[in-house]
Amino acid sequence: MARTLRASLRTSMMVTTAAAALALAAPIGAVAQMQAQQIAASEYDIASMPMDSALNELAKQSGKQIVVYSEDVAGLVAPELIGAYTESSALDVLLEDTDLDYTFLNDRTIAVAPPSRMQAAQS
Repeated sequence: MARTLRASLRTSMMVTTAAAALALAAPIGAVAQMQAQQIAASEYDIASMPMDSALNELAKQSGKQIVVYSEDVAGLVAPELIGAYTESSALDVLLEDTDLDYTFLNDRTIAVAPPSRMQAAQS
């Protein structure tokens, strides 16, 4: 009986350990996938245009959702973006010479805003 109880406990502990390992691996896999997508280069063809339109075009071409307050991009003109870029490098080019920054909220959503708004949102 004691041997059966020990075997049962050992099996239960292995199942619990395996479940915990899977639970921990899932978020790591999601983060790795998001990082891989940010590293992979894609072809973009975006003419110089108002920043809000350029960000909409980047969202369309990348398949991402880009969230931005219209007042943060009012009056800004984005440079041309033609060629192969990672998502991060494409945003770096479009937002160059502005006070705007970006952050990846998840694997499908990017927020664009001034650093002060980003800090306020994280507080």
